[in-house]
Formats: sequence, C-alpha cells, structure tokens
Amino acid sequence: MKSKLVKRIDGPTPNGGVYAEVSFTNKDGKPCVEEEAAKCTINEFAEDGTLINSVYSIVQPL
Repeated sequence: MKSKLVKRIDGPTPNGGVYAEVSFTNKDGKPCVEEEAAKCTINEFAEDGTLINSVYSIVQPL
C-alpha cells in the first residue's frame, strides 16, 4: 500500500539529492493516493538516505 501513498522520483533534485519521495494527504490530513490529494510533502534524499530538504505544498483548494 505504501507505493500508492508515496511516490518516489529518482534523479537529481533541486537541492542536490539523488531521489525524492512525495507523500499525499487529503483535506483532513489523512494519507491518500495522489488523485485524491489536497496537500503533499516532498522530501529530498541524499544517496545514503539522509533527508536533505522537505517542502510542503497545497495541490488543490481546501
């Protein structure tokens, strides 16, 4: 189920990471699939898995 709630994007990130993971939440703050998301958190990671940066975004009006 995690694969549907978290989207991994491989490749260089804006802050020098090697991959990013995007987790999605609905308007109530509960985990959901991308198509139902109201908000998301984008985490950028270094090659060793260290978190480099985290960004929060609203993807549709609440």
